[in-house]
Amino acid sequence: RQKSEVYHQWVKLHGLNGEIVRTKAVVDGGAMRNMLCTRKWNEWGHRLGERETSAATMKVADNHHISSAGRWTGKTEVSGIEVEAAFEMFNSNGAFEVILGKPWLRAVKAIHHFEDDSIDI
Repeated sequence: RQKSEVYHQWVKLHGLNGEIVRTKAVVDGGAMRNMLCTRKWNEWGHRLGERETSAATMKVADNHHISSAGRWTGKTEVSGIEVEAAFEMFNSNGAFEVILGKPWLRAVKAIHHFEDDSIDI
């Protein structure tokens, strides 16, 4: 049985004043939201713009519920494809910096090829 690979992809997060933050993102078709780690937001937030308040709650893999620490909405760019996306924030304790979940996958009209476990955007 072949093991499924984790999709890592370079992403550019565009700030309001032309600033660009480049980082590695996990592309996760099982994530119901796009996510951004609060530790990274503390590093990058001044370059990206305003954090909005959010009443969202995320359920993580161990069935724990975590309240969002805020939401950032802005332009994302992966492989030259640009879309507006909203990201909920919480402290991932180093597990990830950015997760591009189902909302982002829908926005870029991604196609998952199960025969070779690849994604086209």
